Amino acid sequence: MNELIEDFKKYEIRKAKYITFSLDCDIRSKKTCKQEERTKIQLEIINKMKLFQYKTIKTDIVVEIVSYTGDKKSPGVDKWAKNIIDIMHKTEYLSNPSDAQYLPFVDDKQIRYLYVTYHYIEKKSETFIKIIPFKNFLKDLD
Repeated sequence: MNELIEDFKKYEIRKAKYITFSLDCDIRSKKTCKQEERTKIQLEIINKMKLFQYKTIKTDIVVEIVSYTGDKKSPGVDKWAKNIIDIMHKTEYLSNPSDAQYLPFVDDKQIRYLYVTYHYIEKKSETFIKIIPFKNFLKDLD
């Protein structure tokens, strides 16, 4: 029993390093998402990073993206995922260059595992994102 309690405590410590937030935005491909929209979404991400005092992860990561949309014109899940991943790390969308330190990760090459899904619902669009250091993900699996 004590071993189980210790494992749970270690999990809670690892979980504190996860970056989790939701976005209130429409699901769009890079082609249909204007520069202003990408900048607006990125600013929302930066504000949440600041609010929750998250730090940029510079090691390998796992990214989970779960989106809900009522928009029948939404792009394929692959196009949405590529767009939102670019928004989460590319500095070209920054409205303030000093905010680069608040982007969730540095480069999409850090992504070792990606889980993406979206569902059609009759409500307002919302996306939930979780970014986990890869080594923590492996320990959680163990």
